[in-house]
Amino acid sequence: MSAVGILSAIAAPAYRDYTIRAKYTELIGAFAVPKIAVHDYIDNHDDFSAIADGVHFDFQDIFGYSVQDGHYINWH
Repeated sequence: MSAVGILSAIAAPAYRDYTIRAKYTELIGAFAVPKIAVHDYIDNHDDFSAIADGVHFDFQDIFGYSVQDGHYINWH
């Protein structure tokens, strides 16, 4: 019985870390298409200001993630 407890104590944090990495990978993948589009626009126009004016992107809820200060990712 104690082996089950020890095994679950090791497996639970490992599974949690695995799911966090999977969610982060999904988030990064979601930005791949817009990133390419912006890169292509800048390559073709040598300017970013025309598409950046008036653009507000709310990072409060992206696939269940919230991003504060552009540095931290917290999941709900």
